Amino acid sequence: MLKRMDLLGAKRIYKIGILYDFPSNERIPYKKYKKAIKENNMKAYGFYMENELYGYIVTREIENIVFISYLAIRRKYRYSGYGSILLKELKEFFKNNEFIILEVDSKLGTKNKKELEVINRRNNFYLKNGFKKIENIEYNVYGVEYDLLIYKLNCKSISNSEILEIMEKFYKDIIDMRFFHTKVK
Repeated sequence: MLKRMDLLGAKRIYKIGILYDFPSNERIPYKKYKKAIKENNMKAYGFYMENELYGYIVTREIENIVFISYLAIRRKYRYSGYGSILLKELKEFFKNNEFIILEVDSKLGTKNKKELEVINRRNNFYLKNGFKKIENIEYNVYGVEYDLLIYKLNCKSISNSEILEIMEKFYKDIIDMRFFHTKVK
């Protein structure tokens, strides 16, 4: 079950989840995160099973579009199918929106074989769960190369330039836009 978190719950998600699950160059600074949650620019959701926090999602929701900033299953529950359950609940929870978009590490930025395996496993997980890669977009934030994935709910088509406009809106209030670079190939 997905449950919207209040400020205290959102802080907990940052401290027990985001801080450990994402590298520092992919984490929003805690003060900016807390401010974004307070101002309703970001929303945190806990993924609960039997009253236990199994995972979390942090979103930006603008104009009937959901951008997943962070999504993770807690370490002790990983590799047991809970990620797929979380995505299924996510799609149901946001079923009245146009689409869900998320970013995953690009293969372009890999440094070694082990990192490439992790990126491939993550990408395959989302693809297996119905997300589609958005082709022909160059996209990076703070120098980290990403691929964009989309899951269409109530949207028939959208152009790459429209997607980039949406991504700029998602990041506008959260980060220093000097470090946000996009390009349609």
